This record gives sequence, structure tokens and C-alpha cells, in this order.
Amino acid sequence: MDKKPIVVLDAGHGGLDSGALGPRGTKESNVALAVVMLLGSLLTADGIEVVYTRKQDVFVELTERAAISNRAEADLFLSVHCNSAETPARGIETFIANSAEADFGTRIQSALMEFNPGRVNRGLKRAGFAVLVYTRSKAALAELEFLHTADGENFLSQPQTQANMAKALRAGIMVQLGKASSPPAVTKPEHLRADPPISRKDELIAAARKLLTLAEAL
Repeated sequence: MDKKPIVVLDAGHGGLDSGALGPRGTKESNVALAVVMLLGSLLTADGIEVVYTRKQDVFVELTERAAISNRAEADLFLSVHCNSAETPARGIETFIANSAEADFGTRIQSALMEFNPGRVNRGLKRAGFAVLVYTRSKAALAELEFLHTADGENFLSQPQTQANMAKALRAGIMVQLGKASSPPAVTKPEHLRADPPISRKDELIAAARKLLTLAEAL
């Protein structure tokens, strides 16, 4: 009997580390966990062995997340996050640590854009995130959208969006494992339409956060 592929799913942040916050208080840690648990159920139904770095709202050290993957001898490691910035921003992006992971990262990003055609494609990027660097398997980190804006929070807090993200990530993983055909090619970021206008509300929120940061530094 063939050995089941092992995929480690990492819901970013957790516990005292909420990650990014939406204007209404939506936590990145909760959105990431909701998507990961939905994704895990889909992959389990596909016959994939799923290992979670966390299944509850608890804090797990970054190095321990990688260690969990290494102990499991995972075939793939996927970390799920929501993005944030000091100024209003939009879009979906995927990170990898090195060029050897470009195929996995590209498949995750392509699937996310295929399932979310109305969002801005920020593309595949490289970064030295600990969970990517210290994980021995192929690894990628998906930033589903920017949570710190009203638009992003409204989008990411919807159960339908979370389910759709889980389906997209499943599609990318299944292609990487050779259990599904590749999704259609996605238009390169530089050829997409310009970002939709940032709302005045988002601009005011960003300005308020800058003022708060300056006040705390005094």
C-alpha cells in the first residue's frame, strides 16, 4: 500500500500573538486557523495525512512549527496568514525561502488567484521567514489578503471567503503532489488592472495608526 503524502498545515500566530487586526477587531490568528481547519478536512478526505502545528487558539514558537514538520517528515509545509501594512494595501501573495520551492509557491499563488479572480495578484516572493527556512520539506507561506483595511476585513471575515481560500489552497497542494492537473495560468501581476481605489476610511485608519505609533514613541 502506498504511503500517504504528509502535509503540515500551519495557522499563523495564535494565543497572545493575534497577528494583524482588522478595523473591527478581526484577528489574523482566527482567520488563519479557520482556513487551515477547513483545508485540513478537505485534504483528509482526499487521502492526505494532515499534521497541524496548532488546532486551537494557542501560541506556538516559530522554530517549533518547523520542528513539528521535520518530525513528521512532511512532504509539504504550508503556513497560512493574513497580511498587514503601515499604509492601505490590497492583494494576495505567496512567499518561499529559496528557488527550489518555486514550483510549490507558484502553484499555491496560481490556485489562490484562480479562485479569487477579483483580487490583486501580488505574485510569488522570497523571504527568510523562520518557518520556511527551518523546515526541511518544500514550504510556502500564503498571505491571503490584507486584513488591516475595511475592505480586506470584510472579505476575509466571511465564512464563504474562508471556505473558498481553503479550496484554493487544496487545489495548489493537490497539483504539487501530482494528484491533480495544473490550474490555468494566471496573468502576471504587472499585467493586472490597477488596484481599486483605497477607501477614505482605510486612509484615516492608516493615519490614526501612524499617529498612535508616534505617540507611543514619545
